[in-house]
Amino acid sequence: MLFKENPFYLLSVHSTDGAAAIDAALSHQRKLLPLEAEGAASEAAHWLLRMENRSEAEYFWPSGLPRRDAFLLAENGESDCALSPRLRLLRFLNTLSEDTLRLEALLSAEEDFLALSPLEALEDIQRDRRIAGFPAFKEPWVIEGYQQALILEIGSGAIAASRRLPEEERRRLLIALGKQGRRGMLYTQLLSAYERDVEKERAQLENDIAYALMISQKHPQQGRSLLAEKSRRYLSLSMPLYAMSGCWIFRPVFSSIRNRAIDLSERLGRETGERWFSLLEELFAFVPVFAKEIRQDQVRLSCGEKLPRGKEEISPKDRLEIPRHISEIPHVKMEKGNRRWGTVVVIVLALAFLLFGR
Repeated sequence: MLFKENPFYLLSVHSTDGAAAIDAALSHQRKLLPLEAEGAASEAAHWLLRMENRSEAEYFWPSGLPRRDAFLLAENGESDCALSPRLRLLRFLNTLSEDTLRLEALLSAEEDFLALSPLEALEDIQRDRRIAGFPAFKEPWVIEGYQQALILEIGSGAIAASRRLPEEERRRLLIALGKQGRRGMLYTQLLSAYERDVEKERAQLENDIAYALMISQKHPQQGRSLLAEKSRRYLSLSMPLYAMSGCWIFRPVFSSIRNRAIDLSERLGRETGERWFSLLEELFAFVPVFAKEIRQDQVRLSCGEKLPRGKEEISPKDRLEIPRHISEIPHVKMEKGNRRWGTVVVIVLALAFLLFGR
């Protein structure tokens, strides 16, 4: 529940206001509001006067703060008072709709999650209830439910805000969070949402990489060109996952490209192999384990030694989809054209046989 959706805010009353102040606020609102808006004000008053409903509004409101600071926090996100973890998280939740998601705010929210205390919130609510003249809160366990709801709302709001970021900015934010080492609940939710969002494109790129490796058997230069384009995009999309999980997410692609480089160096000579290992170095130099393997392979290749193949980790498919930009590869385009003409010739010969062969 956001501040400006809260019954306290809708009626312009504070959690220290009693029943008489709520009734007076409702009467005042009815004089100011058009007829169709009166229902919302009446519902807000009803919510605050029923104790079983009031507690939720109290939890998601700056209860515990003086009136001026409570409304200042609700309207502008500012306060002259020191804020508890709950109030800092409520402020953070309310700023998520402003299309801003900063690293420092996310890190602070992770720390506040750990410090969040149901007892502290309960004390703030009980104190304001005593001032307002309402009965004490008798079901403190309900506060834990509100606390979980707050955490889930912040997670959903942060995911929505991250999706509004430019693609590159979103990746940089996730990478920076991963490098901080504070991999809490909020970071896990953001990364999981990102992984779901890019899953389809990563799968398509894996297909395109496998296709490029396949055509490189006959057309090394064209396959290498397509491979470089698709691999760069694949690595860029996968960097937030690499920051979290390490190099294993790149191992299938790395091993498959390395094996193709070894195969081409054996069939077409050292110079071709060197070009492919140069591409491998360009793509994976940022991964220390892979960079070391590449350097060792380049030394062995220059000395004429036989390179050991690794396990082929990209699962073979029965049928690979042709990448969208396949027509940009001249040799492959030519072959596709030749196959079409070949098909036409076969059909013509078959028809001739049927018509004149008897």
